[in-house]
Amino acid sequence: MPRPVPVVNELSAAAEDCLKAIHKFAGHDGAAAIHELAPHLGLARASVSGMLGRLAEAGLAVRQSDHRVQLTAEGQRVALRTLRRHNILSCYLSAVLNFSREDADDEAERLEHAASDDVIDRMAASLRSAHRDPSGTSVPAPTVALAQPQGSTLAPER
Repeated sequence: MPRPVPVVNELSAAAEDCLKAIHKFAGHDGAAAIHELAPHLGLARASVSGMLGRLAEAGLAVRQSDHRVQLTAEGQRVALRTLRRHNILSCYLSAVLNFSREDADDEAERLEHAASDDVIDRMAASLRSAHRDPSGTSVPAPTVALAQPQGSTLAPER
């Protein structure tokens, strides 16, 4: 009898990517300029604006009056979890499967949203103490399991 496929989490890949981008572009004050997110994510500004509204409703981000956005503690946790997944995948693909750095990064971008926590944990264990991905980015420490978000699946509007 086939085993049921576990749900990795209830956030869409676009929502996770948006949280990761906010984390990436956050300045010293912890906030990111909204105008930087759309080109980075390859989405229209309206789609990013809608996504930020849904992230705010889910308690993952806070929009500021100066066209900036800041992650909440939970949003930061999800962003770091996604970044960790990406970096472990990138390390594994590069070190074990001999992908080039660029190909490993591209493939990790797709897989970070689909791989189960068990797969990520096993990859991390097989890498032993990988603290940096092939590009030199540090791998965040493991985080607590993702709680179910409130409301929608946070899919972007196109």
